[in-house]
Amino acid sequence: MKNSLETSINNSNLLFNTGRRKEAFGLILRLIKKHPDVRKLRVIFSQMACDAGVDIPCNPNVSRELAYCLDHNVGDARRLLLASGALLSKDATFINGITLLGLRDIEANYQALQQGQLRPITHNILLHSLLRNLLLTNREYDLAMSQLRRLLLYTLANEDKPWEPSKNIASKFCSSLATQCQLNEYVYICDTMESEQIEKLKVAIETSLINKEKIDERTELAFLVFAMYRPLQSLAIDPSLWKRLRKFCPKTTATHIDEIDNWLYEQSIITRIETLTTIEDETSNAIREHYEENPYPRWINLPDRRRMSFRNWLGETAPHFDAPQEFQNPIRLFVAGCGTGLEAISATTTWDTDQVLAVDLSKSSLAYAIRKSGELGLLDKIDFKQADILRLGILPGDYRNFDVITSSGVLHHLRDPMAGFRILLELLAPNGIFRFALYSELARRHVVKARKYILENKIEPNPDGIRNLRNKILRLKLPELNELPKNPDMYSLSTCRDLLFHAQETRYTLPKIEQLLAELDLEFIAFEGIENAKRIYRIKYRDDAQMTNLANWAKFEEEHPDTFESMYAIIARKRQERAQIKKH
Repeated sequence: MKNSLETSINNSNLLFNTGRRKEAFGLILRLIKKHPDVRKLRVIFSQMACDAGVDIPCNPNVSRELAYCLDHNVGDARRLLLASGALLSKDATFINGITLLGLRDIEANYQALQQGQLRPITHNILLHSLLRNLLLTNREYDLAMSQLRRLLLYTLANEDKPWEPSKNIASKFCSSLATQCQLNEYVYICDTMESEQIEKLKVAIETSLINKEKIDERTELAFLVFAMYRPLQSLAIDPSLWKRLRKFCPKTTATHIDEIDNWLYEQSIITRIETLTTIEDETSNAIREHYEENPYPRWINLPDRRRMSFRNWLGETAPHFDAPQEFQNPIRLFVAGCGTGLEAISATTTWDTDQVLAVDLSKSSLAYAIRKSGELGLLDKIDFKQADILRLGILPGDYRNFDVITSSGVLHHLRDPMAGFRILLELLAPNGIFRFALYSELARRHVVKARKYILENKIEPNPDGIRNLRNKILRLKLPELNELPKNPDMYSLSTCRDLLFHAQETRYTLPKIEQLLAELDLEFIAFEGIENAKRIYRIKYRDDAQMTNLANWAKFEEEHPDTFESMYAIIARKRQERAQIKKH
């Protein structure tokens, strides 16, 4: 049986790699149906879906398996998002519905809803899974979901309109859209009609829930529509009532009541977070306040990665680098500026670690991180504390000699980034690896234009200011900023604020990076996360097999200005005479 299954798997891979994609998907889907408990089959399916691009077949079985992978965290979620988008783009009825909603004609949309023309959207199981598990980072989908939310409120609030929810809209979809709105922190624009109706709905729900012993269909949908606009904790409901409601409310509603427990738990965590250093710097305090209001980033699932030693990870990421043998053992890891814990938790579940310390300015972000680490059974693996990087130099010896220090997208927000670099290097072991990520001046050229517009128009970094500007940008009303909707950070309140409204940022060029490394006596090892660019670079600069010539990379970036759109993600270490680089 095992040999027969392995032979079939090999055949599916051979079919895929020789361009017979439809046959490959057909075979792997049959294998999954026959062996539904063999996770490896779905891992292979997810890899095929991610690699297929526009060749992904448009059929219900592929959609169903993509949804399963998203719901059960199989494969790379970000790549599965792209694969799902490629598949949905082939569904003409789905795209027609998205286009219709994007026109923002409430009466036309209402008629389409009543006539069932939006069912390809509201009953699409793949879209349901995307809404529940990932932040949608597509301009057209964003505008459509914003309008669909508006339409649901309009229909629910208008007593003169017939309401047939079971026929035209499922509570399951409403729950999925409410989850997406919670994930994007209610970033969709809210017009006057919506603001007035949501206030009325709030009062009606508060009255209804207090007096009801059973939640009927209309109350359930009213509850879910409200959850698309505001956090449920904003309802004037006693916590004891939530506990009572959970006993008899529908599953779709109970899912969102659970989020109230999460919020309450985070509030209790905040009071217990240990402070390692004071926060005295004016810029550091401004940044702390930013992330207390908008913890960054909010996330649901971890990337599905293989567990390995840090040395093996380095071997895959930078094959030319001969990493010290001690990295085969569990490492001491320090995450400087951990935010909501995604980087620290991902690293802990990927690498063999002995000790993990993660610090951040914001207790709200740390509380989110601690809650998530608890959900994943990692509370005893990661030590989360509040601290200012600029004050870490005062720490005793127990907080030094880390094997790996990582600081992604943090140092460029300090008032004095170089001071931050020097302090962190004092905490790094002599053989240690330093991973950091900095903004590219060239890649952020569109952000610079937006920041100039914000300054000139005195737009405040509050929710309404962010929503209104973002709506103009997504609706292409500011032509000079038409490239920004391609940036995934445009699609939640906290990421949009971080992208466009940050109180402090320093941007770099590769010549400046080279100078920075020289001043800090750091050896550049590799860039992370730009595998497609590396393939192109390898062909163009054949004499740089190790791909470490930053002068070449500077020329490459001039030709491909979006190469480092995410940031310059750099692996480096202190220069050493005994460092050996493998010869190829």
